[in-house]
Amino acid sequence: MNQLGEVIDADKAKLEKFGGTDSYGFYSRNSGKIEVSIEGDIQLVFFIIKPICWNLTQKSQEAFEATVCRASQQDKILGLLGAVPGFIEEMEQLEDMKTQRFKIAPEAISKIRDLSTGFAAGIAGLILWFYKYDLVPSEDGSYDYKAYMEPEYYRWIVILGYCQLVSSSLLLLGFWLNQRGLVVQAGWRKRNKENSIKMQVEVR
Repeated sequence: MNQLGEVIDADKAKLEKFGGTDSYGFYSRNSGKIEVSIEGDIQLVFFIIKPICWNLTQKSQEAFEATVCRASQQDKILGLLGAVPGFIEEMEQLEDMKTQRFKIAPEAISKIRDLSTGFAAGIAGLILWFYKYDLVPSEDGSYDYKAYMEPEYYRWIVILGYCQLVSSSLLLLGFWLNQRGLVVQAGWRKRNKENSIKMQVEVR
């Protein structure tokens, strides 16, 4: 439509007016375009972006962009095609999570992970600052240098340790709820690929 407005001057005003409507905003958010070279002629091809596509996480997008081979256009296309099955599985998994009775959102898992790291850092800080060798009385009344920590700080370590145990358990539960399907499917794809390679070798 933008190309149409550039070619036909009389429709520019109509196009600009339509561009501010909710309908055009919906169309822009839920459609994409790519450039296709056909016999040297570049043409735009438009396609629908289905609602499930918005489930793809920013982390997965950044990981793909950081690792995809960019040596040539063909390598980039092959890299994208190779990553598509995993993307689809992730989007379907996140879509299914929306209907689960018990679920932990990925954003909540990230916060729990940061909180668990904070508990671990707190424990390490208490040990570094207050764990020391000191003269400690023995049962026979003598004194000897032993590892020692004030009971007050030791209680804090115990409390933080239980907090970290709970947060770590929630992380494991969240991983199981959110990633179990993806792990199984990734393993199944890998097994199928290995079997295909093995069969090709046997045929040769």
